[in-house]
Amino acid sequence: MRKLTTIICLTIAVLFGGAGVSASASADYQKGWTAANSGDFATALREWTPLAKQGDTRAQTELYGPVTHVRDGDTIKIGPIAVRLEGVSAPELREKLGQQSKIFMRNLVIGKIVLCRLNGSKTYDRFVGVCFLDNKDIGATIIAKGLARDCPRYSGGRYKKLQTASAKRMIKLPKYCRRKTYR
Repeated sequence: MRKLTTIICLTIAVLFGGAGVSASASADYQKGWTAANSGDFATALREWTPLAKQGDTRAQTELYGPVTHVRDGDTIKIGPIAVRLEGVSAPELREKLGQQSKIFMRNLVIGKIVLCRLNGSKTYDRFVGVCFLDNKDIGATIIAKGLARDCPRYSGGRYKKLQTASAKRMIKLPKYCRRKTYR
């Protein structure tokens, strides 16, 4: 419950951050990061909340905590916060490989601490970002396993070379992944 409360509070800090960063922000951020890495989320919260309120983008755009739920191959939850993996297109649960994709992701991340770098956008009820487990991009991992595809509109093509031939054959790429965007 303590971790869940911490994550919720970090989310509130993200949503209500202000402008301007103090001179000691870097040291405070590092203290929070060290605490979070050792599992002391209460200390991380104490260090990061003021930074988020002051406008420190590191405290506003990074989400760190245990994965509590996997919706499908490209959406995880950290506490109550849903995160859509940026640039990853996994099949829907009712589609071919959809269940396998979800099971793979669940086995990979459930209960483990991940770091998600959010890009500031939302889709439906989900924040969007690139998430890491042990410094490895979990989106890259599921694509390399052949259970998801690169969504170049949102990835910029960074996962293109990781796609497997079988995934290209079996997983239909949604139209929204193919449309050009001007960011």
